[in-house]
Amino acid sequence: MKRFHGLDLLRGLAALTVVFWHWVHFFFNGTQYGGRSPHSYPLYQILFPFYEKGFKAVDLFFTISGFVFFFMYMDMIRGRRITAPTFFVLRFSRLYPLHLLSLMLVIILQQWYESIHSTSLVYRFNDLKHFILNLLLLNSWGLESGESFNGPSWSISVEAFLYCVFFVFALKTRIGLLGTWLMALVLFVGVDALYHPFARGLGSFFFGGAAFLAYEHITSHARRGAIEVALAWVVPLLWGATFLLMGLVYGAFGPWGSLVHPVWAQKFFSIMSKVWPNMVLFPVTILSMALSENRLKVYFSKVSFLGDISYSTYLLHFPLQIFFVLLFSALGFGQEVFTSAWMLLLFISTLVAVAGISFRYFERPAQNLIRRAASTVLGRGRAS
Repeated sequence: MKRFHGLDLLRGLAALTVVFWHWVHFFFNGTQYGGRSPHSYPLYQILFPFYEKGFKAVDLFFTISGFVFFFMYMDMIRGRRITAPTFFVLRFSRLYPLHLLSLMLVIILQQWYESIHSTSLVYRFNDLKHFILNLLLLNSWGLESGESFNGPSWSISVEAFLYCVFFVFALKTRIGLLGTWLMALVLFVGVDALYHPFARGLGSFFFGGAAFLAYEHITSHARRGAIEVALAWVVPLLWGATFLLMGLVYGAFGPWGSLVHPVWAQKFFSIMSKVWPNMVLFPVTILSMALSENRLKVYFSKVSFLGDISYSTYLLHFPLQIFFVLLFSALGFGQEVFTSAWMLLLFISTLVAVAGISFRYFERPAQNLIRRAASTVLGRGRAS
């Protein structure tokens, strides 16, 4: 197996989910939220899980990264078939060019917005200190005063930290499935008191690593087929139950929904929403899709392009939001226009098109250019 098309699809869907979570940006007045109820967002009754808990898609990103990195790099690092310089050049070339481009775009667009409103949109820590932190990918290492510039890039900063931790882990550690899962749990819970973004990243990443170790075990198991089929049934049921509980808690099913669940259900959901996706739902989903790759590859591959453009989708959606706000404001529209389902369709379509162009004509060429420039010194490696 060289590529998991199903995980590419999942990564693409996660990137789009973050867009729904950040739909709230359209209802900011400068850096202050206007207070509009999410129930007025486009197609709320259908898309409520993404509007209400879409931030969890970033944790899904981290979990997929853990699975993929254990798959691609663990044995290579342990066998010393890839050096630290080569590994970090591969990862730098993947992350940095688009990060830098999106940072510059946001600076230009925020200057345009500030020339009209005398304030920036959504994120307010756009000073020299935070510019340097963003430039060095340190904007979410605990040195910041808050989110700045291209706010969603906080997770890219954490991802860079994860690369360092993973390389040391792969080089120095020999623990199996249970040990990796327990380590993920300790990191997810223990680090949270110190710095929440690192806890989300570390815990999710190593839960994904544990999912890969489970995948390795199951693929060599005599009853692999039965396990694959069982998971194919269980995973949709888990997602269905999760969405149903969310719908009841957030009243997405109408007034009668508030009569169905008692107060304890809200408290229970509040606790479970913090741990359930990271510890169970995401790793099991990734495991199931990986096991189904051979059987469903013909279907996954048709839409796996969403995974190719997922990084551009993720990093470019906020700059595009600023542009949409400026454009439709200039055309005389108020914030009400962003409650329309047609506007949602227009924005998503535009974003996918822009992300596709970015991937083909900037992201991939820049990545290849950096790797070719470094290959004469570091030798060749492979990257995700």
